[in-house]
Amino acid sequence: MMNKSRDWRMWLQTTLIPGLVSCSGCSSLYPVNANGKAFSVIEARLTAAGGVCRIDAGFDYRFTPPVIEALEQGVPLTLVIRFSLAEPRDYWPDRTLLAVSRRLHVSYHPLTRSYRIIYPDTGVMEHFATLTTLIEYLGTLRDWQIPESCTLQAGHHYTARLGVTLDIESLPLPLRPLAYLSPDWHLQSPPWPWPVAG
Repeated sequence: MMNKSRDWRMWLQTTLIPGLVSCSGCSSLYPVNANGKAFSVIEARLTAAGGVCRIDAGFDYRFTPPVIEALEQGVPLTLVIRFSLAEPRDYWPDRTLLAVSRRLHVSYHPLTRSYRIIYPDTGVMEHFATLTTLIEYLGTLRDWQIPESCTLQAGHHYTARLGVTLDIESLPLPLRPLAYLSPDWHLQSPPWPWPVAG
């Protein structure tokens, strides 16, 4: 465990910090999708029955090279999927009925040369041989049961929103200031809104 920590700390001092300094003020060169964003929601659907809401969605993840390099040096990443449900109101701000989030921990293990996703809310763990297969898996969210009561009234109309963010606050403490300063680490999707009928 100590060796793993020393490895990413050494990488931080010898590779990442000099790279950020030499690139100070330059534009971010990471790949983006058709929406001009590194992360985006490409589809989403909500189903409700018996006071339970479930979400199915598709995401497009474009991790930047610095983030991928950090992951492969042993830095764990946390993704946060956020969902909200609101009821539009005339003359007043929308009334928020639900606002929940789900966290995913992504890590790389050099000894087995494998990637891992952990869902803290369920304890489910998935392993992947390549980064490509991991990202493909991340791109599909199926049957996420919202952990709060969710009842849609017949005849009412609602607005659902879904988004995903790379959580900088969950990075190791020495890396956070650098991540805040670099646009390569500010990875999040615009909220994806869609209408829902009760």
